[in-house]
Amino acid sequence: MDRRPVRRYPTGVPVSDDRMAVAPGLPRPGHGIVYVRSDGRGRWWATWADDYPQPDEAGAAYGHICFEGDGTYDVVEAWARAQAAAERLVAYPACPLPGTPPELWPGQVPLPPA
Repeated sequence: MDRRPVRRYPTGVPVSDDRMAVAPGLPRPGHGIVYVRSDGRGRWWATWADDYPQPDEAGAAYGHICFEGDGTYDVVEAWARAQAAAERLVAYPACPLPGTPPELWPGQVPLPPA
C-alpha cells in the first residue's frame, strides 16, 4: 500500500508557533481574563491571560501570570479579584460553588459578586 504524506500547509511556509518562541509578557490592566480552576479535591489556582493585539517591544504576543501555589477557594478568589483583568471566570463543572444550580455547571461562568 502506497501512502504519501499529506501536506496541509503551503510549501515553503515554516510551521511553528512563534508565540511560544518568546517568553510571555505581563497582562495589561483592563484586558484579558482571570480563570479560576480547581482539581476537584479542594485545591484551587488561577491564571490571568491576555492576548495582545500585536507583539510588545520584547516580542511577546501575550501576557500571562499565575497564582503562585495551590490555595483554598477563598485565597485564590481574593487573588483573582485583586487583578485588574477585564473579566474573571470560574471553571465548571470541575468544582461548582455551593448552591450553584446544575444548569450553570458546564463551561466558564463569571466570578460571583463579592
